[in-house]
Amino acid sequence: MSVSSELYKVNVVGDGSTPTIAFNRKVFNSTDIKGFKYDTTTYVETALVNGTDFTVAGAGDTSSSVTITPSSAIPAGTNWVMFSDAGNAQSTTLATAGEFQAKSLEYTFDRLAIGTQEADGKADRALKLPISDTASTEIPNATDRANKVLGFDANGAIQAVTASALTPEYKSVTDFGAVGNGVADDTAALQGALDSNALVIMPAGKYRTTSNLVIDPIRNRNCGFIGSVSPSIYPATQQTGGPAWDGTKECQIFYDGSTGSTTAVIAISAEAVGTEPSSTFENTIWGVRFENITFNGNDKAKYGFYAARLQQPYVTNCVARQCEGDGWYINGTYSGMFQNIIARSNGGRGISIGAADPDLNWSGTTNHGNWKCNGVLFSNLWAYNNGLDATYDETSAPSDGAGIFFRPHRGCTIDRCTAELNDGVGILFAPTSSGNSVLNFYTELNDPTTNNGVVFEGTPDPSPPYSGVSYGNLMANGFIAAEDLLIQGTEPSTGRTEGSPEFRNISGGSGIAATYTNYRLVNVDQGMAGSITGSSPRSEAGAVNNHPVVADYATQAYATFDATAGSISTTESFNCSIAYAGTGIYDVTIADDMSNANYTVAIAPAASNRIVAITTKAVGSFRILHTNASAAATNSSAVLSLAVIGKRTV
Repeated sequence: MSVSSELYKVNVVGDGSTPTIAFNRKVFNSTDIKGFKYDTTTYVETALVNGTDFTVAGAGDTSSSVTITPSSAIPAGTNWVMFSDAGNAQSTTLATAGEFQAKSLEYTFDRLAIGTQEADGKADRALKLPISDTASTEIPNATDRANKVLGFDANGAIQAVTASALTPEYKSVTDFGAVGNGVADDTAALQGALDSNALVIMPAGKYRTTSNLVIDPIRNRNCGFIGSVSPSIYPATQQTGGPAWDGTKECQIFYDGSTGSTTAVIAISAEAVGTEPSSTFENTIWGVRFENITFNGNDKAKYGFYAARLQQPYVTNCVARQCEGDGWYINGTYSGMFQNIIARSNGGRGISIGAADPDLNWSGTTNHGNWKCNGVLFSNLWAYNNGLDATYDETSAPSDGAGIFFRPHRGCTIDRCTAELNDGVGILFAPTSSGNSVLNFYTELNDPTTNNGVVFEGTPDPSPPYSGVSYGNLMANGFIAAEDLLIQGTEPSTGRTEGSPEFRNISGGSGIAATYTNYRLVNVDQGMAGSITGSSPRSEAGAVNNHPVVADYATQAYATFDATAGSISTTESFNCSIAYAGTGIYDVTIADDMSNANYTVAIAPAASNRIVAITTKAVGSFRILHTNASAAATNSSAVLSLAVIGKRTV
């Protein structure tokens, strides 16, 4: 018999039934039938077992077809592929000079035809070169192709290449030899990637370095790393039931070099770490960019991210942690943005901006202050659990161990920042010039020694020819959780009409301590504004150049007076005084002037048949008229309870 059908496989679509599958071609042995099932959603294939998952009937030398019967229903969403795989064994033996065995020869030819059909079917599904192509199809050996993909060279020959080689406009740090296993020294590879002056992709890994990575203006511009995954806020911490997490699951530069004051995970400067660069165009570094990178000081590097004289950097979604000193140390930066920045578990401050003058004596006498930051936006900063090293105990200076130390020069903004559990002050704002702001901030559980959540430190610019005092700076929309606001340093804005530092829409704090008076409170929580120690905000009478300093917050004051003639006593005072001016007439003086006399007085007499009225209201006083039911002035039962509610000029 001939083999007339070229069929060698059958596809079956599951519908929940148990079909009888016809395989209309000769099959010598039932074991020649094999199969796979695959999930149409996940496309996962699983081999079917002949005799267990299905049975075959009708196989044999004289077979023209077989019937395949599944052992159970084929569910919807599962497809079967049944095929013949007889192999290429030759089992026929012909005796020398024996009789002509026609059937044996026919069966042998049938097997050859079937085997050829099966080989053709497999070859049809293989990748093939065009008939005219002479390129080799041999692939590289296992060593050469490990962790790579198959690509083609300029002649079309197969070669093993890194994935980024297929998109030459993008490079990976692995193209420069980086391994990222936390053991290999990746210093040279990462430095080479930075020196390529391109944005280089950093796959997830723990990239161990043994010295500073350096970006300097002589060889670098517009370079940086873009991590392939977001950084971990909680390092090496596994949530219950969650995935295991270690340093290789994020894009982490892991410093494992020597310790000392000149060390940093990444150092961006024309000079060694700690040395002030000169103010020249040649020493300016342009266009640095980092995304999704963790700078891990490993309790060895002084700094995580160290920078001096940057122009238009863009740094987003990055973490600096476990540094001996400050996690972020940013100086001399002009324009640009730092966004979604985290500082966690550093020995010194979490985030330091413009701190090189007080820390490293970059006074700018010659260089005009390369610590200065102008026109930079800092957005979404989080400083958590910094100031861990006893060297940075906040008791020695307000800035030591701070979560965020913000010492901008002009036109800088922090918008949205949180400081929690730092050993020093949560946020220290020490502007040296004008137009800087801290907006939408939150502090909690900072500075266990002196309980300062926020410190504003008036700071004169030490850099000739710009020396002077700061003015026109703002802190607004903040919550200081049961901590103090401390206002100290050099009194800013002396002699300027426009520039008292302003604190607006702030609540939650336990009080305010101030060492000078030239500051403004606007809509500040009454509990804070009512607990001022030291100097109160400057009043109208003491305003600079007649520029009023007004606190627009609502205040309530309660008191009860026993105002009988000749005997006036107060059972509860709110800095008001009362004087007897004649029968039924009492003059009240308000110690803290109420803005524009636009306030409300609520007053109630003890006796139900008494009538009171308020006259001659002024910002600092008003008169009470007390009468009986017949409108006659009286002193009888002159026990009065009153409240003053409104805006107060401070």
